[in-house]
Amino acid sequence: MYCRRCGKQIDDGTAYCPYCGEPQGAGAARPQPQYQQQAVYDSGSFGWAILGFLIPLAGLILWLAWIDVKPKSAKMAGIGALVSVILSVVFTVLAIALVIAMGDFETVESFLI
Repeated sequence: MYCRRCGKQIDDGTAYCPYCGEPQGAGAARPQPQYQQQAVYDSGSFGWAILGFLIPLAGLILWLAWIDVKPKSAKMAGIGALVSVILSVVFTVLAIALVIAMGDFETVESFLI
């Protein structure tokens, strides 16, 4: 006996081809997979960027957790966290420069210590 789909030789009376899985009997149905992957909703909402901006650690964690599963949402959370960290560094540097420009070195020393 030969498979109806792939043409390989199989044993007589075999219900399914061992090579390609094609049903061979008259009423045989194709076997269904044991599990089905659920569709993941990935909107890439701007809300994830806001969350990442307000709580950068949460944005980083979400980015790491979702990078393969929900890439759009992961990107938004990561961008929010990145913008928050960059702005924090910029404002800190500007504050130190402002204090130095004002000539109040005691405040700078206490800030750096």
